[in-house]
Amino acid sequence: MMHQGFYRGQYLFNPVSRRNKARKVTAVLSDHLSTPLASLSCLEVGCSFGIMTKYFAQAFKWVVGSDINQDAISSAARESTTQAKFIVADGAYLPFRDESFDVVICTQVYEHARNPTKLSEEIWRVLRQGGVCFFSGPNKLSLIEGHTGLPLIQWLPRRFADWLVRLLKRGDNFEVNLMTYWELRQLWRNFVIIDYGPTLITNPTRFSLSEEVPRIFALMPSTIYQLLAFAIPNLNWVLIKPVKGGQCAAGPSGCFRNTSGGGSQDVYPEHY
Repeated sequence: MMHQGFYRGQYLFNPVSRRNKARKVTAVLSDHLSTPLASLSCLEVGCSFGIMTKYFAQAFKWVVGSDINQDAISSAARESTTQAKFIVADGAYLPFRDESFDVVICTQVYEHARNPTKLSEEIWRVLRQGGVCFFSGPNKLSLIEGHTGLPLIQWLPRRFADWLVRLLKRGDNFEVNLMTYWELRQLWRNFVIIDYGPTLITNPTRFSLSEEVPRIFALMPSTIYQLLAFAIPNLNWVLIKPVKGGQCAAGPSGCFRNTSGGGSQDVYPEHY
């Protein structure tokens, strides 16, 4: 899930930025779930160098970070802990049994995947019934394309976009494949989708977004953002995998199937 250029320099290797994003993720999950994160297992798909994974390890019972890039995982694994393990894996072919994790985190990954549909299917497969996936990804309808910092480049013919990226020294080529809000809803259609975008924008301090969201945005009614959800540049969704036979007793907010011992530790012996 690696990429070059503007995004690489500004975000991917910036520990402060990555930890702030990790705080946002855990804040959203804690807000949504009725179950303490410390009792849950977590998989981060597309973890890169594991900066966020190591932060997640402080919140969850244990975490596995996966990425297709061997060098990134080797670097992350050098500082692995008891609660955080790392594995080289393509998000479209995850090496875990069905229903292995309580939570899956997939941030800024889909646009780099060769097969986003297979990625979504694999996340569904490894997630327990009633479990949740935190999904965050760019919206093709954004005015400024976040990986290059260039306006509307995502709508240009690919050959011209590649040429422009090289000309402006934003990378070797335009490597991402973006989807619109409606295309992404179709991609995750098997899940119950909870859109946290309006909540994040109107409560930036609560979700560690004070430096990213101007205060004036937080003063606007959330109903405005709900109406304009399709145009928010970066989408932040909680995806719920329904329990077979209907919703669980806890309802759509934090429903996990109760099993003896959580059923989470058994993934480790098989893969590590």
